[in-house]
Amino acid sequence: MVRLYTALLATILLQQEKPKPPPAEDAPPVMKWEIKPEDKFDLKWTFSETRHLDRGGNDPVDTGEKRDVDAEIVYREAGGVGGSFGLNLKKVVWVSTQREFEVTLTMLEGKAPVTDVKARVKDEPKSTFSKVALAKQTGEAMAQEMKKLVVGDYAINTTTREREAFMTRNGVANETSGTSLFARAFLHPKLANGAVDANHKWGEPFTTAFQSSGLVDINFLEYKVTAVTKTGITAKGGFNVPIAPPVVNTDQKTTGSYVYSREFTFSRDYYLASSREESLYSKKVDAKVKFYQEDTSVKLTQQFTIKKRPPPKEAPKEAPKEPPKK
Repeated sequence: MVRLYTALLATILLQQEKPKPPPAEDAPPVMKWEIKPEDKFDLKWTFSETRHLDRGGNDPVDTGEKRDVDAEIVYREAGGVGGSFGLNLKKVVWVSTQREFEVTLTMLEGKAPVTDVKARVKDEPKSTFSKVALAKQTGEAMAQEMKKLVVGDYAINTTTREREAFMTRNGVANETSGTSLFARAFLHPKLANGAVDANHKWGEPFTTAFQSSGLVDINFLEYKVTAVTKTGITAKGGFNVPIAPPVVNTDQKTTGSYVYSREFTFSRDYYLASSREESLYSKKVDAKVKFYQEDTSVKLTQQFTIKKRPPPKEAPKEAPKEPPKK
């Protein structure tokens, strides 16, 4: 009897000491897209870029670009890893600013895009050449091109490239065509393979628009998981490097830097919840000869936010009607 009691007690203790499976929020998360047919999402994208160039005593050149988009993401088809998700544009405001003119395009769901062109120059007195007319003409040409680029079948593809997602217009990837409302959009890099945890690191080759200048040497960008929470996984990558030109002319002094950062968060429900990209390139050349003087800056910021809609509420059930009293 004593042996039987001891064996039962040992069995109970062993059962109590068995580790319990971790709750869902503590399980190693995975970065991936996995949208169900019934899921609906609201997407918001803001993009802004400003460029300033003042070189050699010429007139400064200032240009700007702003794109604000509200859209709905809907399930389209599954296949491979993830699937293809359609984008229904709800509202678009696209502003392109040049020194001579400014073009504003506005489009609402179900309506054709509308553009407004404004000249940013003044005609010189007693001039037979109309700078305003030329500015409006050039702006109208750009407005027509923007109208073409904003219309199309937009989608997010997570199927044909392993651990990547990219936006398409009429089935063509934005980054290869360059002709799209979302041509400058950043969703996320090539994702980490499999489950991740805090401080997980991975990297990818990186090219920069300023690489050819010989002033910046960045070939690889490392990403690091900075937060793992009950709702999502956040990763960041970036660099801050000074401009270091070769010393070939002691009469010139070049200063500046290139600051770049990316951050994105994946939801535990397997979709990209947000992404952000920021960069600032600045270069200044002080020289005795005005021809060699330069003041250049390029600033870019963009932000994606994707929110999952809650499931529709069920209509309240009507209480059963009581039979009429006799």
